[in-house]
Amino acid sequence: MLVSYTSDGARKKISVVTWALNDSRIVTAHHDNTINIWDSATGVRLHTLKVHQDQVVVLETNPLDSRVVLSAGYDGKIILWNIETGTIIRRMPALFSRPLSPRQ
Repeated sequence: MLVSYTSDGARKKISVVTWALNDSRIVTAHHDNTINIWDSATGVRLHTLKVHQDQVVVLETNPLDSRVVLSAGYDGKIILWNIETGTIIRRMPALFSRPLSPRQ
């Protein structure tokens, strides 16, 4: 089991991890529906992204632009992120009429 730690020492389970193509950033998705962006050289957390309302199950880097990562979750949201700024580039239309979850 992969885990990261919050500033107060609490453990957070990691569900998905990806690495930016230019080796500058590591992106982790956690069981609490957050995404963290880390500086791969220093291990410092740069951004915490809180948009998904259910577990993130996909993190994919863009093959042409190392600043862009796609996230998708059981909440049906698909989001393109700028991982340098921690901002949303685009929200994709939901592909499903209702959220998907293995718990349903």
